[in-house]
Amino acid sequence: MIKFSILCPTRCRFKGAHRLLQSARESAYNPDEIEVLYAVDADDVKTITEFEQLKKICPTWNFSVHIRERSDFINGDYYNWLCQFAKGEYLWIAGDDVVVTNKDWDKLVWDKLEEYLKDKPDRIAYGIISDGTPPPQNYAKKTFCCFPIVSKEAYNLLGFVLHGDIPTWGADIVLYELYTHERVNRSIDLTKEMIVRHVSHHTGMAKRDVISLNVEKVHKKYAGGRILGEVRNLILPVNINTLATYIEEMKEKLNERMVKKQPVQLV
Repeated sequence: MIKFSILCPTRCRFKGAHRLLQSARESAYNPDEIEVLYAVDADDVKTITEFEQLKKICPTWNFSVHIRERSDFINGDYYNWLCQFAKGEYLWIAGDDVVVTNKDWDKLVWDKLEEYLKDKPDRIAYGIISDGTPPPQNYAKKTFCCFPIVSKEAYNLLGFVLHGDIPTWGADIVLYELYTHERVNRSIDLTKEMIVRHVSHHTGMAKRDVISLNVEKVHKKYAGGRILGEVRNLILPVNINTLATYIEEMKEKLNERMVKKQPVQLV
């Protein structure tokens, strides 16, 4: 059984992508129950070749490389695209610049999520991990992360793990607003169960590179702030209603089953 599918788009960063895979496996309670799915551009021949070599060196490691044409829309054309290949019960939205640092993260996260969902037949969950990334200014005093974990059931219902209309930055903010909305209320704090190090210029642990500069360029190209506002105003309310309606329907079905199981009272 695959419990966690780690989703990771990568380009010209094999060292970081390999580091993610190695850290996730070495710190896992049961590495055979996790998989790492990479999305790699077809023109990034060097990275593809390096992964092929890694597979020969570590044939038992559970990872796969999915090659696609290059796109500016990381969230829709990489993260969401990878979900079709995912076998895990939970999807971790990761990056090639994060490193898992705590032992037995998979068991700790699994146990807490399953306990959280035991009385929730909808199985909708959004887990906030500790990634050390400075939150947006408006969320500085709230529990927030850039690399959350989402249940497969939530993806099946919505059809995405990240809003595909947002090309790069900002999708994590909208996702947080979706699952923490009072009508949905399906966020769970996993900051003690999963701790990662974000080796990025955002955290001061790395210098800007060509890839990060291109992400910023794409954000400006598509007027990222404007798109973020449009998604919030037009799409997010629909998503909230979809989740809230589903949660309520599943709750009603559970109540109906419970009533049917009640013993008949003899007068």
